[in-house]
Amino acid sequence: MSKSETKSTEPAKGLESFAGSLLTTQATLVAWLIFLGFGSAVLASYYVHIHYLPEFKWQESFAYLMAVTVLGGGLVAVYVLLLYLPGWIWSEFLIFDSELQRGPLCYLGGPDGTRPEPCYSSIGKHLVLPFSVLMVAIHFAMLAGSGPLIATAIVGLPGLVWYSYREFKQALKAKLLITHIPRHSLLLKYTAASGVAALASIVSLLFLYYLIDPRGDYWLLLVICTAAVVASNLLVAVQFREKPTRAVLTGIISAITLLICGEIVPTGTQTQSAQILMFFGIGENSPKVRLEVTEAGRKMLMEKGLLIDYYVLKDKNSFTDNLVFLSRLGDEYLVEKREVGAEPVRVVLPKTMVNSWSSENYLSRATAKSESPAMTASQWLAASAGGLFVILLWLLRPLVNSIQSLLQKWREADPWESFRAHRTRVIIGKPDETCRIGLWDAAAVEEIEEFFDQQKLPRPERVDADKVTEEELKANLIVLGGPDTNEISRCLAAGIGATLKFGTGRFLGGTVLDLEEQEIYHPKWVDHARDILHDYVLIYRIKNPFNRKAQVLLIAGHPGHGAWVGTRHLFPGAFLASDTAKTLGSFELLLRSTVHLGVPQPTACHVDIRRLRAW
Repeated sequence: MSKSETKSTEPAKGLESFAGSLLTTQATLVAWLIFLGFGSAVLASYYVHIHYLPEFKWQESFAYLMAVTVLGGGLVAVYVLLLYLPGWIWSEFLIFDSELQRGPLCYLGGPDGTRPEPCYSSIGKHLVLPFSVLMVAIHFAMLAGSGPLIATAIVGLPGLVWYSYREFKQALKAKLLITHIPRHSLLLKYTAASGVAALASIVSLLFLYYLIDPRGDYWLLLVICTAAVVASNLLVAVQFREKPTRAVLTGIISAITLLICGEIVPTGTQTQSAQILMFFGIGENSPKVRLEVTEAGRKMLMEKGLLIDYYVLKDKNSFTDNLVFLSRLGDEYLVEKREVGAEPVRVVLPKTMVNSWSSENYLSRATAKSESPAMTASQWLAASAGGLFVILLWLLRPLVNSIQSLLQKWREADPWESFRAHRTRVIIGKPDETCRIGLWDAAAVEEIEEFFDQQKLPRPERVDADKVTEEELKANLIVLGGPDTNEISRCLAAGIGATLKFGTGRFLGGTVLDLEEQEIYHPKWVDHARDILHDYVLIYRIKNPFNRKAQVLLIAGHPGHGAWVGTRHLFPGAFLASDTAKTLGSFELLLRSTVHLGVPQPTACHVDIRRLRAW
């Protein structure tokens, strides 16, 4: 890394560390500032839309701070349920669970092969895909009204739970557990975690629906909301375990994005801030009020040209009806009166001129919606789309499996396609400083070249591991030799999230560690008198990390003849062209060979073969 790149990353790391220290040492202060910020943003946006700024006295500032904090706290709570809590549940109860860290949602990576790394493809299939379909269905139903929305939530949540149950049941069935927890208990835990995460988002969306009533021309806003919800929870899930500060910042940024979109995309009284404050009796769509004004207040309203229906009581006070409050903050009321066919009239009335006010009976939003006219064509379309997505959720798992199977067969119909499209290089390690290439490595290279000639594939090039260039690493690679003799093999093996790993022991040769079965495989004598022993060969097939369109075959075993045994098993190609290899795609394979009088036999038997999910 250059000095300029180092300097450019230092401010970002410093900002993240500063935010992390604040979140840990001043959590209460940070929470209050967040509440205050969101509440202030709602108020500021509302007053910008009505082009008015109330005047405050400093004696009343604490009361206003409390009101803004409560407003912001409620809004933040809804956003936490929608944008942060599902991702946190995914992270703590699913992705980084001890039983799922080695598949399907994680793989072991890092320099030492022990650090869990999220597997985005598996997370997408098990968590993000059903969650996305449910969110799309609910957002469509929000356009149609409360009935379709509640029906979609009631049917869609069990559909997601059923999908998660089937996926995790299949995943646990194929795993060797490292704990003593029964499989059915783990299955219940994973299914419940998926359901609770989805339920949190559904509850928050129901709150937002009754807060802002997103019926009408809100297609763009709902598309943005759906994308933000899915992206935010995914980023929170994969970041929370290692970088919780960054996960929190991701949720805050997503909430700010939705808040801004809620003010920009709608217009007039349909903005999010106007809809929220309407529940507090403020705004153009708020309940109409009746003011009891003093004589000075009556004269002032008359001077402003406001039509007033009033009558005089014994105390000479007047009443005026059919007004709405646009603002009640500060020392003044901002009121507006609308007449059919006339321009609305706004008046700023000092609070000293108002003795009291009362509000008319106001139907709840739920009642108003139930009395709304028949749905429009666009609302019927939205309801139908939401229903179709719910049906898709129930059919999602078999559909995904079918599509995945078809794509797998289509991509791997010819196992040698990548070898035809890209050049191939055989990377050889050095058994020692004095030997340029081992005898059995040379035999392995000859086997590979003969096979490529028979298949009419481009002839592979042999490259020494210590002389390979960055450009040469982008080709198909056949790496011969383990980490002790081949530098490229050592780098690749460290980054592969495999459960079969090269060991460091030197019994009769190299050892293989089975992290899943908790076993150690090493060469051992079968008949010492006849000089017969069993040796083990480890093979990886993965996508080339330097070029995802190319392949890597890593073959290593006992120094000397291990690579030749693995080559004889893979080539002439019957195994790589088999249904097992096609189905698995990337895999790890452990072979056992018999060595007699120092000469390996050409046949070998399988010990185990497993899918490498991370590749």
